[in-house]
Amino acid sequence: SNENWADSDQDDSIPPLLDSNAQNSDLEMDAFAGVARRSPRRDLPGRQDDYDADADDGDADSTASASGPEGDYSETPATPKLPEPSLAEKAQQMIAEKGPYVYELYSILIHRGSALGGHYYAYIKSMDTGKWYEFNDSQVTEIQESEIAKTFGEETGGVRRGGMSALFQSSANAYMLMYRQCDPQKNQRLVSEADPTVPVLKVPDEVRHAIEAEAVERRKRQALKQYEKEMVNIKVYYQGHRDEKTVRLHQDTKLSKAVEECAKAWDVLSKFPSDCIRVRNYAPMQEMPQEPLDKPEQLDMSLDQLRFYSSKNLLLETRDPGTEFPAYDPSSTLLRIIRYVPEQGLFASPADLWIDKDATLADLRQAIAEKFDMPLEHLRLFKETISYNAPPAKILSASADQKRLRADLYIYDNWKIWVEAFPADEDYLPNESPCYKEIERTRDLIDISFNMPGSKNTDQRIQVSKRMLYIDFKKLLSERINVPIDSFKVGRGVATWNQELRSEQDSLDDLYLRDNGSVFISLGKPMRDGETKINFMLFDPKQKYSKEVFSELFDDAIEDDIPMERLRVVVSDKLRELKQIDIAPERLRLRDYYSRSIGKIYKGALKDNGQPLWNGKAVAVQEIDAPETIDEDSVTFELAQWFPSKYELGERFEMTLNGDTLNDDLRATLAERFGIAPGSVGIAKPIQTTWFSPDLVDVPDLDFDKASYMNKTPTLVTSPLFMRDGDLLIFRDNTEELKQLTKEEKRKLEAASSRRRTYYHAKEEALTINATI
Repeated sequence: SNENWADSDQDDSIPPLLDSNAQNSDLEMDAFAGVARRSPRRDLPGRQDDYDADADDGDADSTASASGPEGDYSETPATPKLPEPSLAEKAQQMIAEKGPYVYELYSILIHRGSALGGHYYAYIKSMDTGKWYEFNDSQVTEIQESEIAKTFGEETGGVRRGGMSALFQSSANAYMLMYRQCDPQKNQRLVSEADPTVPVLKVPDEVRHAIEAEAVERRKRQALKQYEKEMVNIKVYYQGHRDEKTVRLHQDTKLSKAVEECAKAWDVLSKFPSDCIRVRNYAPMQEMPQEPLDKPEQLDMSLDQLRFYSSKNLLLETRDPGTEFPAYDPSSTLLRIIRYVPEQGLFASPADLWIDKDATLADLRQAIAEKFDMPLEHLRLFKETISYNAPPAKILSASADQKRLRADLYIYDNWKIWVEAFPADEDYLPNESPCYKEIERTRDLIDISFNMPGSKNTDQRIQVSKRMLYIDFKKLLSERINVPIDSFKVGRGVATWNQELRSEQDSLDDLYLRDNGSVFISLGKPMRDGETKINFMLFDPKQKYSKEVFSELFDDAIEDDIPMERLRVVVSDKLRELKQIDIAPERLRLRDYYSRSIGKIYKGALKDNGQPLWNGKAVAVQEIDAPETIDEDSVTFELAQWFPSKYELGERFEMTLNGDTLNDDLRATLAERFGIAPGSVGIAKPIQTTWFSPDLVDVPDLDFDKASYMNKTPTLVTSPLFMRDGDLLIFRDNTEELKQLTKEEKRKLEAASSRRRTYYHAKEEALTINATI
């Protein structure tokens, strides 16, 4: 409750406002044991057991009652749910009977999220209208009163979620309730400028002008943002071209204007009259032209009326004067007819043929014979097959002439049909014909786009067999870009993201390179089988070579089985060549790096260190004073002494011990080295998310005695310490008294805190509150 209670004519002990903390949260970070959360479902003051969450607006008012001036603020006793009177009527009756000892709920502060982070907002009730509103950052929206019940928390049947699941449990919960006393003499009402009893507050002109100017700019930004949301990205394809161009237009643009802009994008407006240009809906994945958009009533409609939303695919078509656009029949299907030219031993360019979906195979033969002037009686057709392991094509024999194309032969839109004219004296089987053999050969062909080194645009194309080995494909690329094969890398993808290819004896199909796919070429040493791309980071705790403790060095393809002695030489040479840092190989230490933290020290080849390898793995490079002498059973960690009487943490230093060393032996070593009485050394391992030291305000709360009683004979690498390479251990003299900080000293320590107490926090942005005067 509020300590600053205002005066009351009835009783000085009754405050005009009450606030109630409805939820407690406690996260034990040291043990990381879980979260104790208390749902306010049964703790909300003023919540009746017969609360009707589905009641109509205005049927219920949340109230809390105080028993009298003595200040015994208890919840209203539960009463059986009755159809009459309504909750609102009961609330008014309570006010009439108990007067100023009744408090009305007018605001709820809510947290949505989990113990690791979330978002805060509020529900506030208008005392003049009785309506509830949600105040969420800069957004204020009216809500139904039934929404309030959703903040009471979840019914869990008495089961509490704990451990990691509790950390990430997300819900919306009320954590602070605000009540005001139901006293007409104290309750304020909405201020109206027309009310003569309200004194007029003169706002300075410069403040008013600043507010008005800011409001104008805000409206401009909002209008621009709304305008951008209403823009349509139109991908325009042009007949005979595989690429597309993007035209960006507003939804209010007339289709006639959009056609003009599409024609400009393909530079055809100056080559064809406007009545010889049209657009039509288009399915690019199937390369399927659809309904034309050329009716006068369509051309006069806006893109919004035509339901062009955020994106649209259109096909731009042109015709020569004196000719007609092909008629569109929605009952027809489009087939790609590919004619074999025996004189050349190749296929002609595909030609489009529209035919009724219910047509028979005989109808298709007749249409092809007429379109290409081929002899009907010596016409052989093949249809494509889509199964990967099936033959490339299936012959359409004359015995199937009366079958329907779609219903019986499963020939759909954009299906490929190969056709050849065979001689009357043919003496070979259909699957041995020149046409079929060419189908087999061309089915394996794929078009791959690539970039020239130094360019991000994959605007070059090459046609190859998908069964080609990667090493042969790279040789072809080497000839096209005029770069030696061992001086460039090839990645599957584009400039912003690509995965380097390195399996030289795999086929392009094995490497998942498909037709119309792309590869990205960059100069540099290519990776080969048995190599991993390593990102080397400099770990410089003394900041001898850099202003940062951690900084990027370089990346390189490293053999997985390279001996550590050889890898140190490689890294030393690279440091000298690229960063002008001269460190002898024997004084280099390589170790795991992750999220500004260091880990396991590498003692053998990369693949033999028990850590997974992946392209892009980070490895820390550290300079040491003397050649490395650690072995497989040792653990290298850091220590710092805590001085409670000074509230200070000493300089960190490194120590290497056998992992089986007893914790008591470590205590004895520290006692002797730092002059602490035997048996008085306390050690603790703080939770660390980075290499950097913990906050000083957290150190006194560490359990310096835990390492002595969790295990009868605890060692460094067993419970409770579980020490690993790179970990930090803090020790102290248990007899030293803790300094009591002043408020100012504590404030400075907290202000200088190097990390947050939670593992996640959302980025806050400034909130501008605009007042309308």
